[in-house]
Amino acid sequence: MSCRFALTFLLLSIPISASAQELVPAGSINAALGGPKQIIVTQDDPVIKRFAHAVHKQFFRNADFIDDKQALERRFAGVDVVVYGTPQHAWLRRLTLPFSYEENAVVLDGRRFEGKRLRVICAIRNPDDPERRAVLYTAAKADDVADINAVFHGPTEWVVADGTRTLAAGSFLGPALPVKQLVADLDELAAKIKSVHPAAIDGLPGDMEATTKKARSELTAPRRRARFWLVLSQVMHTLHDAHSAVEPVRTGEMLDLPFLWTSEGMIVTSDAGAFRKGDRIVRLGTLTELKLLELLRGVIPAENDHWVRHRAENVLRDLGFLRTLGIADKAPVKAAVDRSGKDMELTASVAATAAAGSRPPWVRFEIDESSDLGIFVVDQCINNDLYKDRLRKFFQAVRQKKISRIAVDVRRNSGGNSTVINEFLRYIDVGSYRVPGSIIRWSEEARARQTGLAKLASGVMRYDPRTVKNARVEEAFRGQVFVLTSKATFSSGNWFAVFVQDNKIGKVLGEPTGNSPSSYGDMLSFTLPHSGLSYSLSFKRWLRPDPKRDPANCVTPDQLLATTRRDVIEGRDPVLDYLRKAR
Repeated sequence: MSCRFALTFLLLSIPISASAQELVPAGSINAALGGPKQIIVTQDDPVIKRFAHAVHKQFFRNADFIDDKQALERRFAGVDVVVYGTPQHAWLRRLTLPFSYEENAVVLDGRRFEGKRLRVICAIRNPDDPERRAVLYTAAKADDVADINAVFHGPTEWVVADGTRTLAAGSFLGPALPVKQLVADLDELAAKIKSVHPAAIDGLPGDMEATTKKARSELTAPRRRARFWLVLSQVMHTLHDAHSAVEPVRTGEMLDLPFLWTSEGMIVTSDAGAFRKGDRIVRLGTLTELKLLELLRGVIPAENDHWVRHRAENVLRDLGFLRTLGIADKAPVKAAVDRSGKDMELTASVAATAAAGSRPPWVRFEIDESSDLGIFVVDQCINNDLYKDRLRKFFQAVRQKKISRIAVDVRRNSGGNSTVINEFLRYIDVGSYRVPGSIIRWSEEARARQTGLAKLASGVMRYDPRTVKNARVEEAFRGQVFVLTSKATFSSGNWFAVFVQDNKIGKVLGEPTGNSPSSYGDMLSFTLPHSGLSYSLSFKRWLRPDPKRDPANCVTPDQLLATTRRDVIEGRDPVLDYLRKAR
């Protein structure tokens, strides 16, 4: 017998059930988790309650913590709700949600997913306050709610997983929006930019004013949210800020076409259907590589083409994204490739979900004594106890093995907490170093997301780059320092390269990075009220430690080491190969 979330129970103390159409779309999971006040609502089950309590202690320490039966007696106005449970969760049973569990299956937005340990994570509107959000961490069985946060989630509106294996992640399709709502959301976006973004301290930039006015005049008929995203992206694009973006509507139907966009073109990275590792994609749909790049430049906020190419490696595989841009309407999608000098016409189908694979830890290291090299890999910027422990153990090993060269690998690091860099520099034998300057716009929206003294800040604060003393550890490292970069190196990941290069601490090796050394950053997340489209806005402007090196739209490596088509075919890492040979 199947159990379905769609069942609605009417209890005297509970408001009338909210329908699925009223609850979604509600924006991305990340945006829903970004509110200033939250309540954890856990199912009154020992397994779920124990796990939810651990999550509450680690991530939501300031949030209230109640169970689902207590939730029935409350109305959640003015707060965001984080829910952990199964179809038996009492608070959820009063809602008609946009997904339902069946026997070894879950149905979401008309799509059916099968598995043994099914989980759904998604954002919906708070049924008690449509201006607030609820993030649901659900599973068919209580045991599968435990450790559900290990499933990667955040950028999309929903994720379906079987255990830790993601089956699909995407956006709720939603109905067509009337013109009045489209215009209201466009005006809301412009107003929020005007009140939050550093580029609009003196009012909206002229090109944004013109783009917004043009977009408003063109909104003369109802539009689906995916097409509306195109309009908003063109407005946001005028900020020239890679951190400020409207999240695209994606279906999560991923083409079986893995590729890396190198300086030699779009290179297939593994055999997939009729495609072979090393094929160069010369056309997708009807668009050549150059036409694709030209099209993406207009909709992906970026400070350089390196970031556009990096983002393309993911978004050009999403069938919903291809449909929005008019590249392809359905699968299979036509593609032309060059294979060993021979042109071939192929088609790409939607990929079957891959078998679960083990991901390496986000922070890790290896010691290569034969090459006199220590490699410290940081895939995310999270300055927590795990990071500090790995850092300490890395330098212990470097000292014990008498290693004289170290490399920080941030080639897959798209940012996070920039204080990871200050923590790293404590282990380097430099007495002081220059830190960035900043322009911080303390709007009402920015203050609302802060704690402590920052909550009291106001107006615009400006700081010049300055020199700070390094709180060095004893026996700090005195050897050679390298930072390894790629087009995916972004935001705080980018700062590793900026700090080392501007302060002449070491050398940068690899490929140009994905954003400017001086750039906007520190994002606030919002969701538009009618379309449910989520977007981020910077509220700071950073000025690199050595402003004399500007203007620059990326960190240019001291030694350029680009990945080639031959490297992809032979599985080589040109950067590490160079380091190991350059003793």
